[in-house]
Amino acid sequence: MRRSYQLLFWPITWTLIAALILTVLPLPLALQWWQPPWVLFVLLFWTIRSPEQFPLSLAWFAGLVMDLYAGTLLGMHALVYVLAVFMIKRYHHRWQSQPNWARLMGAYALFAGAYVLQYAIMRWVMPTPPLLLFWFSLISACILW
Repeated sequence: MRRSYQLLFWPITWTLIAALILTVLPLPLALQWWQPPWVLFVLLFWTIRSPEQFPLSLAWFAGLVMDLYAGTLLGMHALVYVLAVFMIKRYHHRWQSQPNWARLMGAYALFAGAYVLQYAIMRWVMPTPPLLLFWFSLISACILW
């Protein structure tokens, strides 16, 4: 294990655990659809912060844990998370050279792409929630980012 990854191991681990706890916490019925994707937030934050030290396998593992919790198709969240982290890693140099408003639009596009892919998989495999309610979580994610 490289020294730089060892320094970030515990902060990444604890923030991912906190994100999983926030995801599991029950919300009132009126707010359930507005719950942001906490795990995706943490994955994107650490990938933007230190792309060289953040492995894709961690995004895959976090996605599998989310799949097991949510009871969705095994690998759905894993695929979405790995693709989002890969996109940040691939375009990290361009990302860092952009002004803040462009980074914000890029983050919104990543969230929207993740939700479109997730909705497409859900639509293909299982009955889906009503379209309008599904997108409320994307709106809250964009507001919080």
